[in-house]
Amino acid sequence: MILEDFNLRLLTGGYAECTPDWSLTVLRKDDCFKLYIPDSGTGIMRADGSEYELQPGYAYLINAHRVQSRECSLRLTIHWLHFTAESPYLDYLLDGLPGVSPLICADIGLAPAHLTAFGTVFGSPDLGRGIRKDAAPGARCLVHGALSSVIGAALTARGVPNVDTQTTLRLQPALEFMHQHNLSNPSLEQVAKAVGMAPNSFHRLFREAIGITPFEYIQRRRMSLARQLLNGSSMSIKEVATATGYSSPFYFSRAFRARYHITPQHYRRRSSP
Repeated sequence: MILEDFNLRLLTGGYAECTPDWSLTVLRKDDCFKLYIPDSGTGIMRADGSEYELQPGYAYLINAHRVQSRECSLRLTIHWLHFTAESPYLDYLLDGLPGVSPLICADIGLAPAHLTAFGTVFGSPDLGRGIRKDAAPGARCLVHGALSSVIGAALTARGVPNVDTQTTLRLQPALEFMHQHNLSNPSLEQVAKAVGMAPNSFHRLFREAIGITPFEYIQRRRMSLARQLLNGSSMSIKEVATATGYSSPFYFSRAFRARYHITPQHYRRRSSP
């Protein structure tokens, strides 16, 4: 089903004490989403023409594509997490959120055990690294649970419309077809045929239900795979391009940069511990 494809990838996180050095007057667009849960002190985020004070008792879901600046005048300690949405549909939904979504921790069920797990799962309590290989499954589940609670509350507050069951069932064969033939870049006609619809009718229904076009959906899945390979393998850029269905490293790099505002080479360097 469409809504079961809500896969998240944890990148890095932990517990950190921020000083004025953390402040940035101009932030570049980033390639991941972020979760900040202040423990003590205060900070400021500016996005979409609004200013948000970071304070204890709240969780802040950060849409890094929209945040413009951040400030820490004295001291701010935070539990933090960087993540990506591997589901194209969820990625689209998160991309539509404001720059900062503040949520009251008590209202969304965030408990001290969730926050303790941040430091347990990641390699350093101060400087975020990848997930520790010896991180307990229970702690990982707590981190995922905290993140899911925040995302669910943010999307609910945003008023994201439901996809009715009939539409979900009708589109499911098309989604399965796109997943199976993702790397061959199937045409609109081929995908529409999988559900027995005319191309234009299918395109309209898909966009109304998912929020993006079938072509965008396929491209986001390919980019998601590319990020996984850049993060978790020693494959060359040329090999990653081939593995994600691109005819050359040039076209792959151009598509990757258009999506994430960063080259694959730079992304790999930034993702390394």
